[in-house]
Amino acid sequence: MKIHLMSKEENEALDAFETVQDEYIQKFGEDSLDTVILMNPLHIDVKEIQEATKKLQSAIKSGKPLPQIDLKVFERLEF
Repeated sequence: MKIHLMSKEENEALDAFETVQDEYIQKFGEDSLDTVILMNPLHIDVKEIQEATKKLQSAIKSGKPLPQIDLKVFERLEF
């Protein structure tokens, strides 16, 4: 088993993402990100976290929620 300790940069990026994610959910609803894929769950790095944060910020600013994947399709995805 490999353990990865987060760097300061990763921690800061994740904190910023979580703050914006909370804002997004507050604006668009509790279930608004349930079937949205913002990052590759198998390979998350600082750049990907920052890009996901920008996507959420853009959606908040535009007032348009990100498109969700159909639930039947989403449930069949394997990571």
